Amino acid sequence: MVVVLGRRRASKIYVLLIAFTYVWIVFAVAMGFLPVTALISIATIPIAVKACIECLKYYDRVEKLIPALAKNVLVTLLTPTLLAVGFLLDLLI
Repeated sequence: MVVVLGRRRASKIYVLLIAFTYVWIVFAVAMGFLPVTALISIATIPIAVKACIECLKYYDRVEKLIPALAKNVLVTLLTPTLLAVGFLLDLLI
């Protein structure tokens, strides 16, 4: 994506994809597709916001972008893990 779009555009699309993830989770809960306990997965929003801000700010400075990449790893691992925890909580409650 970065090669085709360039760093600046790719960083903006990254932010849109991250935002879409959380919008989809809230929408899916509101529509009844996911249990309310799945909302625990949005606990990663603060980390995602920091990653997005850094990505937009430092898209052209790789050395400054590394902390944003680390935050992205946290978000991509924790969000689905917490979603799974939400499903398990739904079963237990």
